[in-house]
Amino acid sequence: MPNCSTLAVTGRSGSGKTTLLSLITGQVSPVQGTIEVLNRDLTSLTGAQIRRFRLENIGIVFQDFRLIDYLTVYDNIGVARNLGRIQSSVNVKSRIHQLAEQFGIEKLLDRYPRQISQGEKQRTAIARAMFTKPALILADEPTGNLDPQNANTVVNLLLDAVRENQSSLIVVTHDHPLRDRFDHHVDMSQITGKASLTQSS
Repeated sequence: MPNCSTLAVTGRSGSGKTTLLSLITGQVSPVQGTIEVLNRDLTSLTGAQIRRFRLENIGIVFQDFRLIDYLTVYDNIGVARNLGRIQSSVNVKSRIHQLAEQFGIEKLLDRYPRQISQGEKQRTAIARAMFTKPALILADEPTGNLDPQNANTVVNLLLDAVRENQSSLIVVTHDHPLRDRFDHHVDMSQITGKASLTQSS
């Protein structure tokens, strides 16, 4: 996948879409062959090295948001500061406010996940994924829990954000009309054969 490009991955349930994301993040490993992400061979790295690589280079947007209930929107966006994912030179407060404004949630920073809507949760989740300016963003059904209007808004925000940040984007989606919005498209249902996998970190 070329740098700074976008890819939509579609396919029926069980075709391997989520497994593909797990391979890219190094959470599972192939029994044979190699997995190269951002010019790094993940199969040559230790578990600790894979975790570090993932934290420093990949932002993940989950369908179920996975926000931390006891943290405010502000702290959810900046949670990477507690995971060793940012350089000390990064102005955390400035970055959080920049992303909140970009995603239209600047008035929600003091609220908790239970106090905001589904669409606002997804915007928060995307802002969190973009916090470290990762080279690669992975989104697993990012519009799956949203109504059509919110889904379209979220896709627009996601595409604009990755292009502004010069990141690459891979989105797994059942929403086939969305695929025309991306530079590339892969239908996993058309790919034959099964990979042997082992659980990793």
